[in-house]
Formats: sequence, C-alpha cells, structure tokens
Amino acid sequence: MGFVSFLAPTTSCPKSLDVYSSACSYVGLAKQPGWPQPLGGTYDPYTSCLQVLQACHSYPRAVEVVVNTYEHIKSTSKWKAAIPEDVFERHQDFYDSLFSVCSNSPRSLMHLCRCAIRMTLSERCHRGVPLLSIPQSMKKYLLLEPEGIIY
Repeated sequence: MGFVSFLAPTTSCPKSLDVYSSACSYVGLAKQPGWPQPLGGTYDPYTSCLQVLQACHSYPRAVEVVVNTYEHIKSTSKWKAAIPEDVFERHQDFYDSLFSVCSNSPRSLMHLCRCAIRMTLSERCHRGVPLLSIPQSMKKYLLLEPEGIIY
C-alpha cells in the first residue's frame, strides 16, 4: 500500500496538521510486519517518497517525515519532476535540503543516531521516547517532528 492509497479515498494530500499525522501513521504502519507492502511484498523507499512528493509536494512536513525514516535514500529524476516549479520556488530551502541529503553523501551522524535509536525501540518508539530522560527537543527529533529542513 502506497502513501496515496493510505490517504484513500482522496488522491491528494490532506490539509494542515493532517499531513503530518498521516505521514507519521503511514511510516509507522508501512514498516510493520504484516502491513500490506507495495511492489510484490517489498517496501520500496524510492517509490514511497515519490508517491509522497506527487501527492504532497505543497506540504514539505509530510515529505520530511517520510524521508527522515530512512538512514540513506537517493533521489531520482522522477522526484524533481513531481514538484511543480512554483511549489519548488515557494519551498526552495526545504527542497534544496532534500536533494542535498538525498545524494551520494552519507546523512549526518545525528540523523544516523536517530535511525539507530528508532530501530532499537522498534514498535515501542512512540511510547518509549516520551519516557526517556532527555530534553524535549531531542524527543521531538526522535519522533520525527518536522523542522522545515532536512539534515
């Protein structure tokens, strides 16, 4: 099940905070065992990110949540084509950061640590992170709270 199918019955991205909630729900569910997977049983990050860009290009928060669930992901030419020029210009700082990190360069150590912590906590992530004795800003980072730019 792709992101657009997850948002059914509409084929467009929901408005406002629903974008963030929907993206969080999707990435949380899509990686769970037994959840319907796209492409013959394979969870494909490139296809998932493309679907999010096609449906939600005007909502960088949704794109950010999905992209930040991966340790490393490389963009394709289809990604850039999915973003209308006026939307790219309106959110240029965000999209510049997206294409910068989705290159051949490794993600930041901070992001890789986030991925390792989230992987360790697995399905307990959203229940476990709030219980950690760490600053609130770190909890938000671990829970993929959008920052408006991708590191």
